[in-house]
Amino acid sequence: MIDCFKQDVDWAVEFLGDIICNSTLTEVSVENERDCILSESLHVEENKQEFIMDNLHYTSFRYNSLGLPILGDSENIKNKINRDMIVEFKETN
Repeated sequence: MIDCFKQDVDWAVEFLGDIICNSTLTEVSVENERDCILSESLHVEENKQEFIMDNLHYTSFRYNSLGLPILGDSENIKNKINRDMIVEFKETN
């Protein structure tokens, strides 16, 4: 999330677009982010309030993407997603 003043909206959109379109996705950076996401997901599981909210959203919206955890499925993060998949998604979308 980005907060900005009304007069800076154009700059903020350009800034976010630059991050998305021109980011360098090295194998090392993807692996570092994988470790960070897995660490955050452990924190969520240990925090009762966050755990309850994730499960409440899953129960309420199980047939919609709103029910998916923000950090993603830990099995996908651990074993399935790789740099090439991220680059392909970025180029497609």
